[in-house]
Amino acid sequence: MPLTPEEIRKAYNEDDNLGFFEKIKKVLFSPSEFFEAVKAEQGLKSAFVYLAIISLIGVSLVAILLFLFLGLMLSFLGSLTASAGISADQFTGFITGMSLVYLGAIILGLWLATLLLSFIGAGILHIFVKIVGGKGSYSDTYKAVAYASTPSYLFIWVPVVGLFISIWALYLEIKGLSVLHNISMKRALLAIILLIVIVFVLIFGIGVFLYSFGVLNPTVYTLSRCSGFQYFAFQDQKLTETEYSIVLLNDNRDVEITGINVNGQELTISKSEIRVGSMVTLKGTGFSTTKKPSDAFSYIVTITYNSDGITDEKDTATCTGLVQTQLENVVQSQIANMGKQITIDNTVKNEITIHNVGTYNISTDELSVYVDAVKTVCSWDTSSFGPDKLATCTLPEPCSGKIVKISAPGNFDSVVCE
Repeated sequence: MPLTPEEIRKAYNEDDNLGFFEKIKKVLFSPSEFFEAVKAEQGLKSAFVYLAIISLIGVSLVAILLFLFLGLMLSFLGSLTASAGISADQFTGFITGMSLVYLGAIILGLWLATLLLSFIGAGILHIFVKIVGGKGSYSDTYKAVAYASTPSYLFIWVPVVGLFISIWALYLEIKGLSVLHNISMKRALLAIILLIVIVFVLIFGIGVFLYSFGVLNPTVYTLSRCSGFQYFAFQDQKLTETEYSIVLLNDNRDVEITGINVNGQELTISKSEIRVGSMVTLKGTGFSTTKKPSDAFSYIVTITYNSDGITDEKDTATCTGLVQTQLENVVQSQIANMGKQITIDNTVKNEITIHNVGTYNISTDELSVYVDAVKTVCSWDTSSFGPDKLATCTLPEPCSGKIVKISAPGNFDSVVCE
């Protein structure tokens, strides 16, 4: 014969051994009896302590799994740095040390945010519970929220089952509100639906507000793009408050780029000869803008070039994107440099052929050539070459028997010249 609510609460009060794990078992498998029992709890202390422990477990499990996944990537990333003079062990040790620090910070931050949001969420939900006729106090709402989160924090790390866990947690919250506030399951569900609707309305309203100011407007807030070039193919661009750079692909015929104009400002660049199929990065100095970092921009960019005896031809496009901070520019440059790697493919007399084994276009201006540790001037057959492409350097004299070293932004390679 099932126990009455009064008998359940009495048994709960007399049971001094009802600990953390017993609560987990009862809330998951006997929610009706469990929520009848916790009516006897005074205030928020017991529910808060329970939530603090179980949320710490859930957050820690997720963070540790992410850390383990990062560990799987370390050997691969370490191999990339080995060619740059940093051993895989050194790199792995450094990243592991940093990751442990970040792991602890992430766990602590998420845990504290969870506890804070539990009070706020329960407070907002309590308003709607009262609207539908709830008879309990804020403490009762908090108990329902805290204890109903059990499956979410215990099984959040399990792949695929997210939807099932969400439904389970929702059922427990409805059951908890129903029992603790003496209302029907339908009324408890209605309170949660009202909360969800209000939240979505607020999010939509904020989105419309931000859109009206261009923040979420896809015609303004956009990734870097240039539309309108007829001769060159746009690849990438960067704009800071003092510098503009653009990466272009030449897919027509050999040209010499002589100038770049951005938003009416003629920028200073070095003349660049680009062969068909090659990419080039143009960095213009002397640029200034009133826009601040993270502001959207839309500028007219004109490239001036010479080709087939015709001088001062122009190719124009409208380029849009976001202004970057100097730090963002430096970080992106460092990432790009890691992808600019070469190997020496062949040496014949005074000619050295190198292979771009990275993922970024490399300008020959970024390469340094050393013969027996002495930096040497080298004549290249191209101004830049893309991934999996070759470039040949001609030295002033044969290098037979000497050690040739070529350094790129992402690594270096050396051989004994044949």
